Amino acid sequence: GDIATSCSTLLHLWSINGELLAVVNTCDSNLVVDPSQMILSLTFSTMNEWDSDNVVVCGTSDGVVKIYSCIMVENDGSVEAPHIEPQVKPGTSSSASVHARLDRVRRRLKVSGSQDTSEAHSPEPPTSPIAAGTQPKGD
Repeated sequence: GDIATSCSTLLHLWSINGELLAVVNTCDSNLVVDPSQMILSLTFSTMNEWDSDNVVVCGTSDGVVKIYSCIMVENDGSVEAPHIEPQVKPGTSSSASVHARLDRVRRRLKVSGSQDTSEAHSPEPPTSPIAAGTQPKGD
């Protein structure tokens, strides 16, 4: 009894107890998430209920049907998991620089807000012939 869910191009496989078993990015391109390959439908093969070697079938937005095995392989510790360094793209900001920029914008808004001497006035309501006491001519 496994559960499969998807979010964009990511396929999540859960145990019946809600424990995350695996996450697979089903995107075939170099992009992390390709909108043209979003998962739209999921199903499990149900050939035999006693067969634990079922597969997950994904239908994607580009019309491709992808099939993934549900066989779980566990690491016994003899293979070290690869270490992936987070890559910061040029032009992106760290948390500290984002906070510093936000503070500068707040100070600028505070200064410009304190120099604003205009007063808000409601516009005068439009005059109507009935409100002015004139009746339309007709009778």
